[in-house]
Amino acid sequence: MSDPYWAATTTCRACGRQSVAGSYLCARCRPIMGRIETRKDPQGRGRGVDKQARLRAMKQQFDPSIDGYRCYFTKVPLELAAGTRRSAEWAHLTAGDESSVVLACKLVNRMQTDLTEPEFDALVKALARHFEGEPFDESVFPPGR
Repeated sequence: MSDPYWAATTTCRACGRQSVAGSYLCARCRPIMGRIETRKDPQGRGRGVDKQARLRAMKQQFDPSIDGYRCYFTKVPLELAAGTRRSAEWAHLTAGDESSVVLACKLVNRMQTDLTEPEFDALVKALARHFEGEPFDESVFPPGR
């Protein structure tokens, strides 16, 4: 039987660096995992986070060639400090589904906030075609929201 994801290890379970004593993450990765979810559920309560989903995303998006994380959508290197368009943020591939989180740059995350991954993909492609001179395809707008 394997240890639970949160069991302390000597190496960071996300990136492989040396973990903080008594933790499963290093000093760089702990703040990413610990970012607070500020959005509310339909009843107005704070949402919980799925730390296993976050760890899974961190493992998948860590790129050892740059010793850092890449944006899920664009693959650009993410900045861990807040305040820039490339700052790492937690994004949901399905709005409100904590098990579907990925790391995304702030700019793209803000663009896709209310869309599922397929809806976001379709909208961005329709915008690109429109920027090339085609009429905008209004059918890509998600229904009922």
